[in-house]
Amino acid sequence: MNFSTPLPTKTFCFLLFFSLLLPTAAQNTWTPISAGTPAARWLHTAVWTGEAVIIWGGVDANGPIQSGGSYNLDNDHWDWLPIADAPDARADHSATWAGDQLIIWGGFSSEGEPLGDGGTYFPKQRTWRALSTENAPEARGGHTAIWNGTEILVWGGWDGKQRTFSTGKGYNPKTEQWGTLSDRVAPAPRTGHTAVWTGTHMIVWGGLNTDKRTLQTGGAYEPNTDSWHPVTTENAPAPRTAHSAIWSGAELIVWGGLNETQHPLGDGGRYIPETDTWIPISRENAPTPRAGHTAIWTGRNVLIWGGFDADSQLLQDGGIYDPKTDRWTPLASAAAPVGRIGYTAVWTGTHMLVWGGPDRQGYLNTGGRYDTRTAKWMPIPVKAGVAARGGHTAVWNGTEMLIWGGTAQSGYLNTGAKYNPNADTWRPMRVIDAPIARGGHTAVWSGAEMLIWGGTTQTGYLNTGARYNPKDDTWRPISTLQAPLGAFLHTAVWTGDRLFVWGGLHGEQVPTNTGALYEPTADLWERIATKDAPSPRAGHTAIWSSSMLLIWGGTTGMKYVNTGGVYHLATDTWYPLRTEGAPARRFGHTAVWTGLHMIVWGGINDEDALNTGGIYGLDTDTWYPLATENAPEARFGHQAVWTGDKMIIWGGFGSTGLPLKTGGLYQPKTNTWHPISTESVPDGRVLHTAVWADDKMIVWGGTNGKIPFNTGAFYLPPP
Repeated sequence: MNFSTPLPTKTFCFLLFFSLLLPTAAQNTWTPISAGTPAARWLHTAVWTGEAVIIWGGVDANGPIQSGGSYNLDNDHWDWLPIADAPDARADHSATWAGDQLIIWGGFSSEGEPLGDGGTYFPKQRTWRALSTENAPEARGGHTAIWNGTEILVWGGWDGKQRTFSTGKGYNPKTEQWGTLSDRVAPAPRTGHTAVWTGTHMIVWGGLNTDKRTLQTGGAYEPNTDSWHPVTTENAPAPRTAHSAIWSGAELIVWGGLNETQHPLGDGGRYIPETDTWIPISRENAPTPRAGHTAIWTGRNVLIWGGFDADSQLLQDGGIYDPKTDRWTPLASAAAPVGRIGYTAVWTGTHMLVWGGPDRQGYLNTGGRYDTRTAKWMPIPVKAGVAARGGHTAVWNGTEMLIWGGTAQSGYLNTGAKYNPNADTWRPMRVIDAPIARGGHTAVWSGAEMLIWGGTTQTGYLNTGARYNPKDDTWRPISTLQAPLGAFLHTAVWTGDRLFVWGGLHGEQVPTNTGALYEPTADLWERIATKDAPSPRAGHTAIWSSSMLLIWGGTTGMKYVNTGGVYHLATDTWYPLRTEGAPARRFGHTAVWTGLHMIVWGGINDEDALNTGGIYGLDTDTWYPLATENAPEARFGHQAVWTGDKMIIWGGFGSTGLPLKTGGLYQPKTNTWHPISTESVPDGRVLHTAVWADDKMIVWGGTNGKIPFNTGAFYLPPP
């Protein structure tokens, strides 16, 4: 951004950060709110925890992703996974469930480079922890990883270029250490192979070697002796990759896949480790030849589903194989998910859950549940969510939170949604007649409508807006006749019958001290007096006190200020706000109105982020000091809400420039601060929104400095 007058460095950084978003119920607890079904993807991973299936990583239309979701079959509910401390975005990685934690390792980065790191996710605590890289295997993807009850055994894979591996390591989550895994007499290097745990051995089989030749060899690894034993090739299935393999409790069952000429196969074999022998699988009534399918062991049968055939058709049928009788029966295909590749399938104990992957039309975030008891498919519903964004607006209308606009990685948005916290559901807003896409705008709730105004888009600052009626889901434009100039970093308040807009950056990014009142019934703007108004500024705060507007702080373009003004609506006059005893000058702070006082807190000045503030009494034109003992750590770009008797602040950037996921609760009556819970707290963020919804604070959206969020939570404070 080119400012005609230089802004203070930290103000510029804050504004620049905003521009980087462009394309390039117990008390004192947090409860995550639904983010909807995770984004469509493939080459992701899925594990069953015993309570839910956890989806993570993979590739979408823009490349590898870092997000995930948890689906609970019992209540048909999707929950989001936090991003804070999560592994970097990746695909073709491994994911293993280790009893009480999900362990992600390896894969390929957004640049296509192999990765040698990972992370552990703890669902109960909703936290990630980085995996040790000391003595870890060489970076790779396309490997296998299995849990043996004590360790995760990582083996094989490739570097994404030419080299394949015949090495691996064992990771112990209790000690958080990598151990040895012998490569003496190990199977030949490979990727695209399979691995199972028998209870005593890891058996790997098949795959592709360095020359992209399919293999029919394998090996059995015994952790107790750290030794390998070859798997016989006599009567073994033909060489293959992209096949399936499961352990039945007594046998390794291999089926399907691609042969040397990339032709799908419809045969397989059963390997008995005790005798080191292979037995062919019956082909009578077997599914059609295929590869890229999935296989699930139910405790009695193998369920084969999906994949693609010799004509590259995506399949939505399958078969049920009984190893005791060596017989196949068809798997029901009525109401099955659409055919796809690169999806995941897990077994819950009663259902096979299929999710994700692309079909011929594109990436999918749909799936299905196959119930072995009824032999029927049911869809996994796509729960409505909202596109991730920051710099949007949010208002509370008494029953729902309305969010609109903002910026995503794809650019500015003109979409929105309504969130009902009681039902934990989202409903999309109508897009027809909505204002043009924008971010950094303002929104107020009039009692019947949400009024959007101003903001910025690719072409500059906007002086347009619209009124949204949630009851009939309709938009109506706001007149631009006599409207203020286009603005960004301005303020807007609702006076009880009018929208009051003031200040901000205008035209050539120069701060202004002009304002106007908008009357919705007549659809008319009226300019207000500028005589004795506060100096031109942006990034200030504005409070409506029932009859007067209070402006304070912000930046003039050259410096931060701690001045302000009081506007009397009845007389169209301005009076200066007392500066004696006022907090230090600042920008990026928050202000709330208690009914008697304005409370100002946080922000940044020339030196650093602040954790100080002040209380202004309008009736006495006096500033009172705000306690700093036990106050939250210094920050700016945070959010603050007034509950009726206390102020809650949360999020923002700290002194280190990193987003915070902490906050505090301030009691004006006792002038004391109290910490708020961090258990199940959302990821740290800035450019998010927070609204007070009767008895809870709802936080949603924003960004961690790299990616925007479509996640949030509500916080229920103590009485």
